[in-house]
Order: sequence, then structure tokens, then C-alpha cells
Amino acid sequence: MSVITVPHPSYFDAFTARGVEFGADYLIIPDDFTFDEWSALGLFLKRIDAANPWWNGDWWAWGENRFHEMSSQEAGDLFGLEPETIRHRGRVANAFPPKEVMYGILQPCTRVHGCYFSYHRELVPMVHEGRAAEAVEWLELSRTRRDELVAGFDLGHRLRH
Repeated sequence: MSVITVPHPSYFDAFTARGVEFGADYLIIPDDFTFDEWSALGLFLKRIDAANPWWNGDWWAWGENRFHEMSSQEAGDLFGLEPETIRHRGRVANAFPPKEVMYGILQPCTRVHGCYFSYHRELVPMVHEGRAAEAVEWLELSRTRRDELVAGFDLGHRLRH
């Protein structure tokens, strides 16, 4: 493993200039990224306080697709986590891709924006059973219900005070 230090958060600008796309619930890595660039990006993500599990999952999934076995060891070394933890996040990211063409594969975009990562994680088995459309329906329903609950709580809170 090469040692790369990421001294300052301004690396965000360097990565976006290099073509990395950061979104609220996704991370897109350019196809021509090298292993060292991918590793440096992983170190950057590690430094983000409470890094978004979607970013970790998309990062791992991209590395697994590109670098195969090397990615599992690197992920464990970088994050100080069991490689299985990062792999689980990657499996969720793979099951619910953020874009229609991801990792060179045409697939339906099934990630439900605004819905918790943990909800997606629970429905991965359904996706693997070929029931992705049904999983998305459940995610959409959970997002709608959550929004209704929050709106109801806000209204109730305002009425009491």
C-alpha cells in the first residue's frame, strides 16, 4: 500500500477538478482514476467527519469493480474498519446505483434520494431477488411516510406552543 497524506480539506477542490462528483447521496469517480488517486480519495473521505455511508459505499464499489481484491485490503487499512463493514456499504451502493450508467454498466437508477441509507440496506436482499422495482416502491413509501410524520410533528409542536 502506498502512503498518501491528505493534509487539508481543499483536496475537495482538487478531486472535483479531477472529475469526481460529490452529491448528497452519491460519489461518482472518473473511469481513468489510478489506484493512487482512488486511495487518496479514500483518505480524504476518512477525514470527513461522520463520512456519508453512500460515499464510502460508492468509493468501495468503484474500487472493487476496478481493482478487485486490492480494494478490500485497502479499504480496511484506510478506514480502520473490518473490510466487511465497507463491503456492506459497497453492496448497498451497488444494489441502488445513483446513476443509470455506473461502473460502465447500464442499469436502472434505483437510489431513492432523501431516503435513509439504512432503509436501502434493509432492502438489498429484495434487489438481489430481482425485485428492485418493489424495493424502490417501499423506499418511496418510507420517504413519504417519514415526511408526513415530520410534517405532523412540526404542526403538532406549533399548535402546542
